[in-house]
Amino acid sequence: MFNTLRERVGNINPREHISKFTSSPRVSRLQIQFNEKKYQVSKFIQANKTPLIISAVIIAIVIFYFVVFFRRVPRFLNRMDREYSHRCQISSIQYNKKIMEGNYRLCDFYIASSYKSYLPCTNYYDYACMDAIKKTLYFGARHIDLDIMPKGFSNCDDLVICNGRGRGNWQYTTSIPLEETLKMISKYAFSTKVPNGSDPLFITLNMKTWNNKQAYEKCAVLIKQYFIKKLLPLEFGFQGRHSRVNISTSPIKKLLDKVIFICNDDVTDTGLDELVNISSKNYGNMRQVTYKEVEDCKDITEFRNFNKRFMTQVVPSFEDRMKSNFNYLLPYYLGCQFICMNYTEPDKWMKLYVETFKEFSFVLKPHKLRNK
Repeated sequence: MFNTLRERVGNINPREHISKFTSSPRVSRLQIQFNEKKYQVSKFIQANKTPLIISAVIIAIVIFYFVVFFRRVPRFLNRMDREYSHRCQISSIQYNKKIMEGNYRLCDFYIASSYKSYLPCTNYYDYACMDAIKKTLYFGARHIDLDIMPKGFSNCDDLVICNGRGRGNWQYTTSIPLEETLKMISKYAFSTKVPNGSDPLFITLNMKTWNNKQAYEKCAVLIKQYFIKKLLPLEFGFQGRHSRVNISTSPIKKLLDKVIFICNDDVTDTGLDELVNISSKNYGNMRQVTYKEVEDCKDITEFRNFNKRFMTQVVPSFEDRMKSNFNYLLPYYLGCQFICMNYTEPDKWMKLYVETFKEFSFVLKPHKLRNK
């Protein structure tokens, strides 16, 4: 049987069958109809070329809008929900019996820290929004990073939060009002809407105001207006210069339910000076370095010893438009307290970072990285 089938298949001439198919009357009619339709379509396109091009451009713009801009911020923030929700079971350190019964200092902890907390999407030519700060706080960050600029070129202009360059007041993103943002943080960060509302909250104020003292005064007024009940005692003011108090070696229990302000600008002789608790400029109870500087560190022992009595803030060293994170384990093993990461970019390093702080936003450093 198989031999007969093979013989039949072998006797088939493909060219002969194709020739018979194409020469049939039915196929010829279909081919004529196809050519007629093709000619009609070509004639229609030639007659309506301009309207068709305009329509195609409009359709492309609509598609581009829905793909790129439509609900852009919610789409980016939803990524945090998908990636972090099953990883985070955060509680306040006041429920950590070991910490509350011990005599641990602020510099003895790693602190969950965010970088440019107000940017949900990318670093440039994009949106700034308060919802990004809310999400960052909700998933455990107790360090918020804010870039503050004047809305315009006048000294009387309101202050806003956006990414940009101070000199020339170049603003690279949309902006959100500083007053509304501070008001939101004061209500949200210490509420039951976040899992660790009683933990200390650190806010870095990057004053991109080109040493405008009026801007410093405005910022100080807003801080007093919305955080008056959460401010630290006066002994921690002026970065501890007058009282000689080093907040880094203060007991963590003294800082519960308080807000601590960090500013790496020279705010001496302004109203903001008394409110700033940590600075790398004046008293020097903290230093700010980029990740690249950590990579290039030649004296690891000095770096670790510094972090046993003071604090280090590590920020990304790259400024591309697209957000990304770095291998935080290097500054982690050097005892750096504030390792600032892009919470709104859930890449592999950010996921690992969230796993590190999945139970508490303040993680006790290993014994060898603490001063005894």
